[in-house]
Amino acid sequence: MENNILEEIKITLNEMLLENTGDTYPKLNINNNLREDLHFDSFDMAELTVRIEAKFGVDIFEGGHIYTVNDILQKLELKR
Repeated sequence: MENNILEEIKITLNEMLLENTGDTYPKLNINNNLREDLHFDSFDMAELTVRIEAKFGVDIFEGGHIYTVNDILQKLELKR
């Protein structure tokens, strides 16, 4: 189950990167930092929140900040 969620997160992040920058990040892993590695700004983080909530029904920023791909995965796992 965790691998399926991680793959969905990777797909969502790469869709955003492709639409916003014209590029993808093919070697995404759970330790990637959204701001430092993927260069997400505040608008990107807001867009990510909307996309993740639409896909999983979970507000990943509820109750704290998100820094890494693993942070997203943990928030989604806690809500399942």
